[in-house]
Amino acid sequence: MVKKVFFLFIIFSLLTNLSYAQDIIDIKKGEEAPFDGVLLSAEAAAKVLNASKTADELCELEIEKQLIFQKEKFNLELSLKDIEISSWKERYDSMLTIKTEENLRLQELIFKQKPSREPWALALGYSLGIVSSLGIYAISVEIAKQ
Repeated sequence: MVKKVFFLFIIFSLLTNLSYAQDIIDIKKGEEAPFDGVLLSAEAAAKVLNASKTADELCELEIEKQLIFQKEKFNLELSLKDIEISSWKERYDSMLTIKTEENLRLQELIFKQKPSREPWALALGYSLGIVSSLGIYAISVEIAKQ
């Protein structure tokens, strides 16, 4: 930002000098100047004119350099984001593959196992308990009738 302000200041000062430099006329030794002002030699006038032209070119070159720099910076940031997105995608794909393989492995383990006898044992235990309770109840009713 400081560079931009500095270049604008230089351009403004050179443009004001250029407006004065356009009033340069050749004067020979001993002639009177047609107006009040500062007398410049041919070399000084050439330097002032040349300085304003080179300042414009320098300013345009600096602007072009800054634009190229910004473009490359944004391209770099864009490339980094693309790399980040692709790495997240690869990570997601690898996690999905790992989970799918684990699910298949667990399914194979389940299908290879023989059915457990525990549910049948539980059902048999409940059945025996109910039958014995009914038997005890029936016996106690018979005893009570006598």
